[in-house]
Amino acid sequence: MELSASSQGNGLRRALPLIERSGVKAWVALDPPGTAADEVRSLGVDLIVRHPWRYDFGEGAVRADMDAGWTPAECATEFVQDCKTRGWWPYAGYIMTPPAMAVATSPPDLLAWAISFQGYVHALLVPGKAAIVCNVPNGHYGYYVPAAAPGLPEPTEYGCQEYFWP
Repeated sequence: MELSASSQGNGLRRALPLIERSGVKAWVALDPPGTAADEVRSLGVDLIVRHPWRYDFGEGAVRADMDAGWTPAECATEFVQDCKTRGWWPYAGYIMTPPAMAVATSPPDLLAWAISFQGYVHALLVPGKAAIVCNVPNGHYGYYVPAAAPGLPEPTEYGCQEYFWP
């Protein structure tokens, strides 16, 4: 396991001295400013960005899109396009999918839709960027995300969020 840490928003800029001194291999940042993201990458640290989006911690938003007829591919495209408008985009090597879109106990159709969304996010990213499939925090072990459609690659990066241990 490699050492990593995280920050939110402008906290990335304040964390730069720590990042430089600590020798971390990766840093998770929640929507960091582009200039700070550039500085992290210049230190040779892999930047993982979690971009908050309407599915964060809410099955209701996923259900609303499902009921409106939006496909996982369409919503994944919208998510990736939104990411591309952010200043951190050129510097992030990894993009986290929204957490807690669904859990293992979610209705099967909602869970399947959320898993497909995550697979499409992975498939839509350009070479040099990868999706990290994000689990549900606080004790949920996540779920396997297969390729979103025939011929698309399967995600290989999974992220585990925990706010307390054990």
